[in-house]
Amino acid sequence: MASCEMYEGHRAPSPVVGLFLDTCQRYAYLGVGYLIVWLFWLVGLALRIAGHTPLADPTQELAQSGVGVLVLSAAVSFAAENGAFSWIFDRRAVQLYGMLPVRREAAFLAAALAGVIPLLVAVGISGFVFAAILGFGQDAAAILPWMARHALLIVAFGGISALCLQLAGRPAFALLCYLLANFCAYAARQFAETLYSIVAPSVSWASIEEIDWASPFVRLMQAVAMWASTYPFPVPKLEVALTQVLVIYAVVGLACTALGVLAFSRRNLERAGDAYVSPVVRTVVNALVSVLIGFAATDLVLAMSLSNGYGIPAHVASMLYGVSPQLACLLPVAFSVLVFAIAEVIIGRGIKALHRRLPAIAATAGVALVASVACVGSAVDAATYVPNPTDVQRATISYVAMPFEGEENVGRVCQLHRVLMSSAPAGDKPAPTSTSTETITYWIKDGTSLSRQYVIPLNDDGELVVSSEVTQALEDFVDDPATERTLRAQVDAALLDASSSYVMLDYQEYSKDPQDDAPWHSEAISSGDYGALREALNQDIDERGAACVVPLYQLTTGFYGSAGAFRYQTATGDLLGTSVETPYLANVSLYPTATPDEDSVGTTIYLSEGATPHTVAWLRSRYDLEFVER
Repeated sequence: MASCEMYEGHRAPSPVVGLFLDTCQRYAYLGVGYLIVWLFWLVGLALRIAGHTPLADPTQELAQSGVGVLVLSAAVSFAAENGAFSWIFDRRAVQLYGMLPVRREAAFLAAALAGVIPLLVAVGISGFVFAAILGFGQDAAAILPWMARHALLIVAFGGISALCLQLAGRPAFALLCYLLANFCAYAARQFAETLYSIVAPSVSWASIEEIDWASPFVRLMQAVAMWASTYPFPVPKLEVALTQVLVIYAVVGLACTALGVLAFSRRNLERAGDAYVSPVVRTVVNALVSVLIGFAATDLVLAMSLSNGYGIPAHVASMLYGVSPQLACLLPVAFSVLVFAIAEVIIGRGIKALHRRLPAIAATAGVALVASVACVGSAVDAATYVPNPTDVQRATISYVAMPFEGEENVGRVCQLHRVLMSSAPAGDKPAPTSTSTETITYWIKDGTSLSRQYVIPLNDDGELVVSSEVTQALEDFVDDPATERTLRAQVDAALLDASSSYVMLDYQEYSKDPQDDAPWHSEAISSGDYGALREALNQDIDERGAACVVPLYQLTTGFYGSAGAFRYQTATGDLLGTSVETPYLANVSLYPTATPDEDSVGTTIYLSEGATPHTVAWLRSRYDLEFVER
């Protein structure tokens, strides 16, 4: 009777609490192992900080573990949640757990928390030990942000893991869902960009990095790596950005937990041991994997066919010979359908399973076709796009080292762009032994920019083919009086107003021994000399036009000597084969702004006796310099 009264006097333990504690106890080794790993590193770091050896800021030392924290928290969070929900993959265990007097939602939360809380406790204990070794002083305070960020990562990956586990009937397929959730968008972007670059190799800077937000692990890795590698450390802007990313994905983790509750409440527990809990999940996962592999296989096949077919790098071969857009659209569809069919045969254990999966195969083909058409179509549009001169603020071409502004000058650049773009592919011609790359860049008035690159085949002497349309277009562009007027305007803009410009002389130090590897020097020209420099440059422009802003290269010519032996002769000139008398390893850079930055575009004057004799003579007399001949 007394025993009955004692039982009635105490409240019976909650089955939910019992489930939580039992799960924590069975998989406590994960939390203990996680604690040992971080104690091993944090205790050693704390002892070094507490010693007399001068170290960097403890915050920076802790930041060096950022990548390790991210990788371990992502891996261990999934392992912990997988252990906590391991019973949902066993049909006999599911029946036993189903007999517990608890609601499904409560059972899910108990298991999900049992996977996360031991890891959070391990982070808290390791942080407490670190602070205790440092006497809870100022240096110990650096552990608090480390613990907070660590906890947010565990919450984020724990929630994502809990949801992925509800979509599969086996741990291996749950892991596949977890990997897709963390890497699918990033992988899709990489494969799509590769196909894009093969179809439109002239397009530069074609990337939509915002897609990486759909891949939590990748986006977090980018933010953590950028934040931890800065110097001086920390950069407040990057620290705020990292905190925002962590908070966003922690909220995503909580949202995934809420979706996991809903998925678990409707889960057919009899599907334990199957690949996925429903045909819809199976179709979506298999389709995603198939499309990714289909795009990857397409990239590999096209790159190998271009490289092996012409014996040159695939990127250069695609520029010279091109790739059929129709083929680039159809190959991803064919490979995606093939991979999907193979996956269904494996999961369905036989070819007969394909008869019931024809609608899913058709849906996969449709998704692959839409994705490939979107990728290839946008690539073709970008490759044939030439901006309107009225929309462009500034344009540059690599063949002439100065910027072009104004509608008339930008229109000339756009016309040259059209010539380069419409130049006929090499067709059946053999691969050239050497090529040159011409780059055109536009800075649009809305703040954006775009760049295009074109590979131009050269002849055996390393020069442009005389009869080609591209050669004639480049010659006309340099010889156009408008180019000379633009050069004079750039010189005046930089040298007439000394208060708002910057002029730099770059040259290799002269050495009597030509075998010495002499260093390069860069020094600013005094504003008091701008007038004399302007006068010398204008004299050179009067006599030789815009030749001084055309980059110079080493040109090699082969010929047979009098004895019948084949010999080589080298000279320095431009790509058109125009040699320049006595070129020097020196140039003058003119910037019309006093504080040039990475977005500043200046004018480069290449010094030589043939193109800039007056400027060379003035620099020698004014600064007592001796230049090294190329």
